[in-house]
Amino acid sequence: MYTFGKETLIFLEKTMTDFITLEHGLRVRHGVGMLILNREEDLLAGLRAGTDTWQLPQGGRDFTDEARMPEEGLRELWEELAIEAHEVMYAGTLPQTTFYELPPHMRKRGFDAQRHHWLVYHYLPAGIPDPRKAQDHEFDEVAWTNFEWMMRNTSPFRLEIYTQVRMMYRNFTAAA
Repeated sequence: MYTFGKETLIFLEKTMTDFITLEHGLRVRHGVGMLILNREEDLLAGLRAGTDTWQLPQGGRDFTDEARMPEEGLRELWEELAIEAHEVMYAGTLPQTTFYELPPHMRKRGFDAQRHHWLVYHYLPAGIPDPRKAQDHEFDEVAWTNFEWMMRNTSPFRLEIYTQVRMMYRNFTAAA
């Protein structure tokens, strides 16, 4: 069993790459999403490899311990973008998770939906990361952008999630 907020979830499995629970009859992969901001507060987005859609960096969680999420975010940043730990500063975690069902054609990896905790990092170097140096080829290119641009250039099933993340981030920065 895994307690998530007020809800107790049935822990299905923990593989080397995925932490999966059963929620509402769906196999849910738990993960972290990352808001990477440069000095100008622009948002780092990636063009998903082999597609024409952009998304924010994200990945599966390896641990159930929420205290280890910043560490998991750093792992994902290294795997997807070749960003090293010394190149970012962890600023915090947004207060709520997002949940979305994957479209049927994307349910190929053994899960039906994803739940993400969203982590905020500041990218310290000038310039932009080079996704070609990453060990996983998640992105064909990356760009500094903003939420409005992301909303116009992402997959339709991510629109609601990114709307939620944008609102949480606005509240996060207002409280800082």
